[in-house]
Amino acid sequence: RGDDEAARAAYDRAVALADPAARFIVYLQRSEFRLATRSPAEAAADAAQALAQAQKNGEPGTLSSRIGLANLALARALRELGKSADARAAAAAAVEHLEPTVGADHAAARAARELAGEAGRSPE
Repeated sequence: RGDDEAARAAYDRAVALADPAARFIVYLQRSEFRLATRSPAEAAADAAQALAQAQKNGEPGTLSSRIGLANLALARALRELGKSADARAAAAAAVEHLEPTVGADHAAARAARELAGEAGRSPE
């Protein structure tokens, strides 16, 4: 509705109230919101929190779409921060997790591949 402050407050409440199992989704969605509202540092912090949640809830060494999605969100935020090498690494990790779990043709996997290529061309 265009009320960024109300949305920001709602996301903050959601993080505080979310069941630990649901925090991954809330962090991921808040990261997307923060990126859209030109707060890439905050978006990166939320994506890192989503990644930590996904890794905590998964088996070490197991491929996970959640880890892939969190890495994709992190890559997008890092790109906006001008950290191309870090963005490329996060995008590559996203591809590694997304292609085998959701398929190479999935929109997230395609976005991760594209971002890995973009980040690689941008000077840091």
